[in-house]
Amino acid sequence: MLEPTGSHLKGEAISPRVDRPRPKHGWLLSSEHYVRSRDTRRHIDWILDQLEPCATAFESLLSRGASVDIFSYWASARGQGGPLLSPPQFARLARFRLECIYDIYFTQEGEDDD
Repeated sequence: MLEPTGSHLKGEAISPRVDRPRPKHGWLLSSEHYVRSRDTRRHIDWILDQLEPCATAFESLLSRGASVDIFSYWASARGQGGPLLSPPQFARLARFRLECIYDIYFTQEGEDDD
């Protein structure tokens, strides 16, 4: 069984600073402490590797109306380029009906990008 790296319940406060209740339950799986690469492809591969043994249970959740996505952070050190996904990754994402959302930041020249 795949364990989440985080979760929350519908109705809980969003955070100590934001008292607004969460609109739905959340089950979160983060690659942050498992993948050291700064390449988002490696993080997506890791997440997909975790999901594949649970494909039947995952499909059951989708059939009951669960919404799922991959949310990724990406920072540009030079203002060019962007996240890259390979055709095999697109196929794996499509198999699980996963959308991939990127939170993109552009750092200023000379800023430390670590």
